[in-house]
Amino acid sequence: MSTKLPSIKQVNRNRVFRLIAQNDRLAKQDISAQLSMSLPTVTQNLTELKAMGLIEESGFFVSNIGRRAKAISLVSTAHVALGLDLTKNHFALVMVDLKGNIIKSLRKRLPSDNTPEYYTTLSQETEDFILSTGIPRKNILGMGISIPGIVVQDGTSIEEANLVKIHKDFYTIFRKYTDLPYILLNDASASGSAEFHYSSPASNMVYLFLGNSVGGAILFNRTMYPGTNCRSGEFGHLTLVPNGRLCHCGRFGCADAYCSASVLAQYTDDNLALFFEHLNQGDKKLEAIFDTYLHYLSILINNIRVCFDCDIVIGGYVGAYIENYLDRLKELVKERLTFGRKDTAFLKPCTLKLESSAVGGALYYINQFYEKI
Repeated sequence: MSTKLPSIKQVNRNRVFRLIAQNDRLAKQDISAQLSMSLPTVTQNLTELKAMGLIEESGFFVSNIGRRAKAISLVSTAHVALGLDLTKNHFALVMVDLKGNIIKSLRKRLPSDNTPEYYTTLSQETEDFILSTGIPRKNILGMGISIPGIVVQDGTSIEEANLVKIHKDFYTIFRKYTDLPYILLNDASASGSAEFHYSSPASNMVYLFLGNSVGGAILFNRTMYPGTNCRSGEFGHLTLVPNGRLCHCGRFGCADAYCSASVLAQYTDDNLALFFEHLNQGDKKLEAIFDTYLHYLSILINNIRVCFDCDIVIGGYVGAYIENYLDRLKELVKERLTFGRKDTAFLKPCTLKLESSAVGGALYYINQFYEKI
């Protein structure tokens, strides 16, 4: 079956919309010049976008010659999207507007469970969150739900999720508790797509997600590479120590058992922020634990570097704190590098440090909206 191509009219409207979204304020003449589009065509598209409630006039530009040009801006909250990140013991919610701004975020402790009580709580927390933002519910495009597991390509079922106690048919079950449109996403892939959105990545980049599981995302020629079976970037299941620690997948020695955020947070009552707070205060026990953690992380990074030979960005929960320890990590990586031993410039901290998986879930719907304008 062939896919219907957008009309020239749709293409022009999309170009005008994207240009306005990328800027704070623009004059009609600026749009015409930057897009090499005639003023009548620009005017027609502006009229349509205004009728859709997506743009507004926001004053005038200063001018000493002739009439002042009207300023045109995006109505960034005309549509918004939600992101819901589910972990073993917590959930996080974010709301993102059309510019990608995070309007509000929330993180709460809630042990995952396949029970009506758990789903009811998630639904109620989501509704309370929406109300607290003051954004009309009708403006919500949908909700991207990220989980630490393997999600099928269409985002409607879970192939595997050992770290959360939710049913593989979560997509169908949760429909009884909310009427919001939603889709399921792998947490590492969602986090990676958010990082690619907010940073200025090279054409090729690997995102290493250090959450309560270890995963990642691969950017190839500025496009996310999902893999044949949507399992690319599962770096947590590279064998790091043969016959080593037991991994949640049932095998031994996986990187996940050595480099996940849980490896650190277990020493501070599952509170990663508290771990780094005590670490910064000079806790000797935690310093030794973190040194061991960085040792194994350096091995994992070298393995990824050998395979992909591109920039590697450290993200996820640990990635939010890694910048202060990046020099120490780079020294360890330098000792292991198979090639280019003196060059660790490829190793970078993440740009997005706040609830990246949830944000990536929300951006799924924002990006879908952009494609359809």
